[in-house]
Amino acid sequence: MAILGKCAILREYTQFVEKVKENEREQVEEPIRKAIEYCIENHILGDFLRERGSEVINVMTIDMTFERRIEIMNERILEAEKRAEDAEKRVENAEKRAEDAEKRADTEKKRADTEKERADKLQLQADVAKQQNGTNQ
Repeated sequence: MAILGKCAILREYTQFVEKVKENEREQVEEPIRKAIEYCIENHILGDFLRERGSEVINVMTIDMTFERRIEIMNERILEAEKRAEDAEKRVENAEKRAEDAEKRADTEKKRADTEKERADKLQLQADVAKQQNGTNQ
């Protein structure tokens, strides 16, 4: 900012650009016109803006249109990145749920295998006891 303190034209130009940005809404030319009027009324680049106001509007319209397009493209890129991140999180969550379900299925299979082994042992004991009862008689 030291250079702005030393150079009145640069400082005034900075004020002009700030005023344009303050007035910026949907339209491009209108905020520039408002900024030019404000600056002329407040003796900021007054002579220059009176003489070359239309040139300033043309140049700044091109610059602002280009800048706005860049902003829109950046916004779209950010939105796309956000959507990609969200999709990636959903995939990760789905993979985790699938992994958890697989672990639960493995646990249930082991439990079922254990129960089958227990039932087989009981059946074998019952068969042996039946056989022993049949030979003891």
